Amino acid sequence: MPVGNAVQHSQGLRERGYSMATGGFFNIVTGGAAAQNSRFGQYVDTSRNHIVMCGQLGDINGTNLGESQVWYRIDDAWKFQGRLTNSDSTSAERQAGITITELVTGGSAGAAYAAVGHPYSNHSGLSNAGAVSVHEKSSLTGSWTQVATLTDPVIGGDGTSDTMTLSGMSLVGDTLAVTHEKADLNELGIAGTSNRGRVNIFVREGHTGAGEAGPVWSSQQILAGSGSNEFFGRNVALNKTNNDLLAVAGLTLSTDTSSTQGYVKVFQRSGTTWTAKATIKASDAATADVFGTGVSNGRKALSFCGDTIVAGASGQDHDVDGNNSVSNAGMAYVFRALTGNYSQWTEVARLTGPNRVSNDRVGDAVTHWQSGDQLRIAVGAYGSDLNGDDANDLTSSGTFTDDGAVLIFQNTRDNIFECVSIIKRQGASDGVTITSGRGSNTYRQMFSMGSMSMNDEGTLVVGAMNDPSDTDGVTQTAINNGSVSFYHMDWGVHIGEFQ
Repeated sequence: MPVGNAVQHSQGLRERGYSMATGGFFNIVTGGAAAQNSRFGQYVDTSRNHIVMCGQLGDINGTNLGESQVWYRIDDAWKFQGRLTNSDSTSAERQAGITITELVTGGSAGAAYAAVGHPYSNHSGLSNAGAVSVHEKSSLTGSWTQVATLTDPVIGGDGTSDTMTLSGMSLVGDTLAVTHEKADLNELGIAGTSNRGRVNIFVREGHTGAGEAGPVWSSQQILAGSGSNEFFGRNVALNKTNNDLLAVAGLTLSTDTSSTQGYVKVFQRSGTTWTAKATIKASDAATADVFGTGVSNGRKALSFCGDTIVAGASGQDHDVDGNNSVSNAGMAYVFRALTGNYSQWTEVARLTGPNRVSNDRVGDAVTHWQSGDQLRIAVGAYGSDLNGDDANDLTSSGTFTDDGAVLIFQNTRDNIFECVSIIKRQGASDGVTITSGRGSNTYRQMFSMGSMSMNDEGTLVVGAMNDPSDTDGVTQTAINNGSVSFYHMDWGVHIGEFQ
């Protein structure tokens, strides 16, 4: 059985010479106009001094256009910088997927690129074909400019196209991966395999800010699933520290004994060519575990950094010993390429909450950062009722129902992980109950439902797309308006070793 079962008491870290890994709460943000079903925070990302976030159906720029915000850190304070809009926007095109990368070298240091998905954008005579708008931040002025609109390079023989970016994107450096999980066309435009899924990889050449020509974005390669209902590309993650590595999650392989177990494929780039290196699956895979994919679109249950992949399986029912079946309790799995060979992956840990509770959905969103051999992993549990960050009590239920939580794990020695903190939403509540002629319904905060992101500066961003908060982040009347919370996570300082 893999080591690192990660349900130990947080106080143990102090006893073993590690500081607590809690950090401080920065801010909570909602969409610019409180509205039902905006789903703000369904997609978030962070890179060094930048945070981006979006909601599919925000109306601030037009009916169901969606809303994307950029925040920037100045002297340890996060400031709203602006909104990213598509110059080719059409009504109800939505915004589903957002990602950002900050440049750190050469004359472009301080500049950044962000990409926003518009899955229902119409173009080339095609309805809902989808597009990605790419935006560049000037290192000189700090302003954002849309520099490209990317569309699917694959068009079928009948002139049709598959909808882009219903699930997500990943941008690291000069490389952007865009998902098409329900694509029927393969990389040559040949149809006949429903829901095979595809991932388009785009690359950037050139940049502004150093007297050079503007950037040019072009398609580098198209990766495709091979079987029906693979949903290849439900999630995608470029390695945060090496963008020649890519992880792609899907739902079902043709060789699976049951459906929707979930799988992750690892690809590596050499020159301009991407090659499949490995397929990763949970050691105890079972039906409807949704390993690496999350329970539905927009759940970031996949993270890739260093030599480590973290994949959540929020439909997992068993504990780390394979016993005590608890429906949808959930789990997160940690895999490492321990020999430096990205064709060989070892499952080194399975991370669970202190208590296994039905419908906690642990692992529906995950993120991590690796610094050397030290790992910090955040695991969302949007259905959790666990208490907040109390070193003396990480196991009892809190005051509110389904307010959600984020579990923070850190490795203390080799691949032994411990839960060092449990983060709750600032101003947690029971949500809001709406009564109408059809009866009463309660809408919960479900902190961490959506996506999360962590960067090398210790910033953790947590989306909660069902949060019913108004624009003040407190009043609870806007059903599924959504929110985003920022935290700073100081790395635990290693001052000793196990005795």
